[in-house]
Amino acid sequence: MMVGIGLLHRVEVFALQVLDERQLESLEFGVEVEFHLLHELAAAQYMLDAGLDIIDICTPPHLHFEIRDMSQNPINPLYFGYEVADSEAPRIMDLYVYPYSRNSVVNGADQKVRLILNRNEDGSYTAEKVYATGDIGFGINTYDRQDLAYNKNGAYKVSMTVNGSLYFSYAFETFSFGESRYINTLIDYEHYEKKGARIQKCFLEPYNKLSIYRDNKNNGIIAIKDGNTYKVVLEVADFNGNTSVITIPV
Repeated sequence: MMVGIGLLHRVEVFALQVLDERQLESLEFGVEVEFHLLHELAAAQYMLDAGLDIIDICTPPHLHFEIRDMSQNPINPLYFGYEVADSEAPRIMDLYVYPYSRNSVVNGADQKVRLILNRNEDGSYTAEKVYATGDIGFGINTYDRQDLAYNKNGAYKVSMTVNGSLYFSYAFETFSFGESRYINTLIDYEHYEKKGARIQKCFLEPYNKLSIYRDNKNNGIIAIKDGNTYKVVLEVADFNGNTSVITIPV
């Protein structure tokens, strides 16, 4: 069912009135509220006015709240004491290894390879062994859920160690709207277009300008040297510290 944009304006007026009343009562004026009409909803209203069928693409009016810093960058709200039940570690769906340089080969292939994952008794995973030459990188398909919600969320933090040393990591602590154009550089977008699955790359492409990355050696690319062995460990964590661990022998 489509609800007109006029209703959203009435919600805005009502919400601002309630906010003003509460702030006058408490003499606290530190909260500001801004209402932004989503482009998708505006487009849906246009389709409705034009007499087009938009059933099944609309959602009821609802509010989104954000906490922002002084530069208007959204901050992860879980830093501010919100207690959300979450006892389950992020789920691991797929793991891929990528040959990164022109002469790289992984398990006999010159294109990305999906690795078999074996679940251990402690809940961690061990991947099949990777035989590689040249530069390689890894990508992971993962999501997280909270206990009382069905929504699939992105993992809060992903980190990678190589032979015991932290090599690459990123965490969703804050985000700049100016970086929105780069959000698809986080994933293997070609794979997403073809398969509909989001593989999060654990390495940086030259065009990736996102500021979510913390520890970054060689852009997450591992240079394989003949005769050497490597123990790569990927850890995928949610905000509560629940963590899924994958060990990859190379």
